[in-house]
Amino acid sequence: MKKIALLLIPFAVFFIGMHGAKAAEYTIIVRNEEYETNETVGGSVFKLENETGTFSQTWTSTGEKTFTVTEPGKYTLTEVKPADGYIPVPSQTLEVPGDLGNTVYFLTAHDYTKSEFIIKDKNGVPIVGTEFAIYDSEGREWARWTQTTEKHTVVKLPYGEFTLKVLSIPEGYAYPPDTVFEIDEKCIDPKEIVVVPPEEPTPTPTPTPGEPTPTPGEPTPTPEEPEKITDVPNTSSAQSMILYGIGAVITLCGAGMIYKHAKQN
Repeated sequence: MKKIALLLIPFAVFFIGMHGAKAAEYTIIVRNEEYETNETVGGSVFKLENETGTFSQTWTSTGEKTFTVTEPGKYTLTEVKPADGYIPVPSQTLEVPGDLGNTVYFLTAHDYTKSEFIIKDKNGVPIVGTEFAIYDSEGREWARWTQTTEKHTVVKLPYGEFTLKVLSIPEGYAYPPDTVFEIDEKCIDPKEIVVVPPEEPTPTPTPTPGEPTPTPGEPTPTPEEPEKITDVPNTSSAQSMILYGIGAVITLCGAGMIYKHAKQN
């Protein structure tokens, strides 16, 4: 009996050791950054899983997240959806444990969307003072600015369709139509949008009621002035009376002379 007990001691020690030993742990750190500033970026949706399928986690990043795993092997990080205004990053696969031991770092460096806007006249000169605004498909305003002599850059517009509107334009220029444009992963390089207003149409004169509308190609008739009449006073009757009076005086004088001459004889 004592011999049997002695033979079982090594098996008991092995069994106790197996159950008392702690499994190896590995640390995986996922950090989401903006590549220009190295500041953390929140809002991206990531998925981390190993090659055997025994580990899988999906989450919305707040900048940095740490995982503890017990199974070594290859782990793949995939960005399911980028944060608004950012370009998605390619998937990464790393070995656990890695070159730095039991801690493995996944670092994602995000670029963001860029769009450039400028309005020019027909000679290519910027129309300084033009006021712009950008709206999404639901009518929400994303940006507003006033045109200078340089292009205006709008960054971090999320993916989707947008409308560029001219809110005001200096006097002498016609309002251009709205410009619809798309933001996608291709906007990692600046997307340039140039707006050229149409030429101001020549206004058509409004005819005065009652006047005939001139036929194109024919000279417009000059209206005739009304005949001017000068009211001259009538003096013909007065002149006749004077002549009659003079004649009567001469007649009387003649008669008197004849009478006097006859009396003397």
